Amino acid sequence: MEALAAVQTGERRIEMMTLPIPDELGEDEALLAVEGNGMCGSDWDQYRGLIGQGTRYPVIDGHETVGRIARIGPRAAERLGVTTGDRVALESTRPCGACPPCLSGRWLYCDNRLIYGLTSITDSPG
Repeated sequence: MEALAAVQTGERRIEMMTLPIPDELGEDEALLAVEGNGMCGSDWDQYRGLIGQGTRYPVIDGHETVGRIARIGPRAAERLGVTTGDRVALESTRPCGACPPCLSGRWLYCDNRLIYGLTSITDSPG
């Protein structure tokens, strides 16, 4: 399976790309069919090339995402309380849960966080 995405490949450059969708998911993973993706001031800065926090191109801009659960592993479904077809809004930061900031409840400052819209598509899951 594949998905079409608007990918920022450089300063003020966006290209349409076809990207692979994983065939299989782990027990604690989910696949979201994105319905909308909000843009804010940091996305505008990113578009202009003012990338921060180690962000690298290519990247799919936007970190305010809403969509429907297309597929979900059993552990993720239980942990999150959602099932296939549910509409959800994402928290843009995915913390590791094991570093000192995470363990102290400051997960937004996670040392190993993934931030949707700021993570290169070359870094799994992109």
